[in-house]
Amino acid sequence: MQKSYSNISLIIVLFIILFSSSSDAQMTYKKYSSNNIWDHWYGQASFGANAFFGDISSHDHDPIKKLKYETSYGYSASLGKWINNWGAAQFTFSGGELIGTKNNYSSHANFYQYAVEGILNLTELIYQHHMQTRFYVYAKMGYGYIKFNATLTDESTGKTVGEVGGNTSHGKRVKEWVIPFGAGGVFNIDKNYALFIDALYQHVNSNKLDAKYNNETLDNYVNASLGFRYTFDIKNKRHKYRSNSSQKRIHWVK
Repeated sequence: MQKSYSNISLIIVLFIILFSSSSDAQMTYKKYSSNNIWDHWYGQASFGANAFFGDISSHDHDPIKKLKYETSYGYSASLGKWINNWGAAQFTFSGGELIGTKNNYSSHANFYQYAVEGILNLTELIYQHHMQTRFYVYAKMGYGYIKFNATLTDESTGKTVGEVGGNTSHGKRVKEWVIPFGAGGVFNIDKNYALFIDALYQHVNSNKLDAKYNNETLDNYVNASLGFRYTFDIKNKRHKYRSNSSQKRIHWVK
């Protein structure tokens, strides 16, 4: 597990070096010129991979085998808003699968997760361009909940020897809190469209992700993903809005 933290730290450092070195490639628009509540909202979606770390994982120190045997798909969708030129907040819904192998056992979990996250634009915070750069790196941290089902299988007999979540007599997914944190990099195609890549360590308050109970250690996972972001501005597109008190609804006008 210690080596996995080192690998994550190395990825973060490489992101900072790569993207910050191009921080002078500024765009010709001021993305944060207004504090209007309707400005600078964005939506994004990503797809990537989840690497599982727990009792039923035997390749924590071998990234090739970890990718081959203990990694499955993950996805996410977020809605967020830039609060100022270096900070944003977003709500993220994510999901996917977690798989693990150890000795003659294999585990499988499916989950969905929702979290509120804070985004810190490190390039802007350090260099203070007051204008969005074409490349920038960010740090992310949040808090939320994960809901999951998990099974543990004895591969020598093909029998299920452990189970938690919806398939049990309880009939509901297990719910636990989770703290996602990590870093990423963004490439702004133009003032609306961007591509991003990030790596997040998901600290889960549970030892049941692999359906094997161990009160001494928690099960966690790492997510790496590639995504697409669209930043929109209701005020700029619709110019202004007003409320029609007689009809009790909002009318958009030019």
